[in-house]
Amino acid sequence: MENKPIKVSVIIPVYNAENYLDRCLKSVLQQTEKNIEIICIDDCSTDDSLSKLERFGRKDKRLHIYKNEINQGQAYSRNIGLDNAQGEFILFVDADDYIEDKMIEEMYAAAINRKLDLLLCDTEIIREDEGTQAVPLRRFRKVIYQDETGVLLFHHMVQHQDMFGSIWAILYRTSVLKENCIRFKNGILHEDIPFVFKSIILSSKAGCLNNTYYYYVERNGSTMRSDNIEQRLEGLLVAYFEMLIFWNEHGYYGDEINQSIHKYIENYRKFAHNLYSQIDRKKISNPMVKYIIQTGLIDMVRNC
Repeated sequence: MENKPIKVSVIIPVYNAENYLDRCLKSVLQQTEKNIEIICIDDCSTDDSLSKLERFGRKDKRLHIYKNEINQGQAYSRNIGLDNAQGEFILFVDADDYIEDKMIEEMYAAAINRKLDLLLCDTEIIREDEGTQAVPLRRFRKVIYQDETGVLLFHHMVQHQDMFGSIWAILYRTSVLKENCIRFKNGILHEDIPFVFKSIILSSKAGCLNNTYYYYVERNGSTMRSDNIEQRLEGLLVAYFEMLIFWNEHGYYGDEINQSIHKYIENYRKFAHNLYSQIDRKKISNPMVKYIIQTGLIDMVRNC
């Protein structure tokens, strides 16, 4: 019997997530849509994460495990997932998060029926220090959006302060990512910001579902709560310049849309400048951050 084409590839980077993996993997494996693959990339975990992955893998052949030889970070792991994805669409899930049982079935059906390259849904946040209580995240959409070109949807979502740079809670058409060589910048934080930016802008047709399918767990020690200001500043600066370069290459959208794009990118410049003001400049060791400061590029970013 001929195998059916895989509908969705779920990519999960894993690093020291043993306390969360059971819930995460169960939420993906018990999806009502069964024609999926789950690509897990272990980034040299020092806890029991890899053993848990292998136990799940022995029970369900849809789960494929890759192991990095050295610790490389989330961007590298996600790129491994992209390289090996066979699904028509791609969904990113973090190892400490979880999803609704019908997420993939309903998002895939909507994307196919509406002929979308990209589909966003809503998210709730679970704070570790608040037990299991779900706290609404600002990513709940303020309005109902029509399906339209990615750049127009981006423009309208920026107008309503609904556009965010998080990689999850989005279904991506694989061919769009691969044909446009959209990948993650290795070795930095905030690597998802330019990825999401490019993916939406280059989508021929994109839309939203105002359903909550994704649960983001904010925990102590997670990447996004890192206190490494210098590393976060590096990632924001890379993301800012990468989006700026991309916009300059593709930004033929008219004044109103270009203003929205500028506003969105400007927010990350302000965020970077805020972090920069918190750094003891004499103690900066990061070569990239040092270079930007020594050459005056940080002042150019501040005044652009």
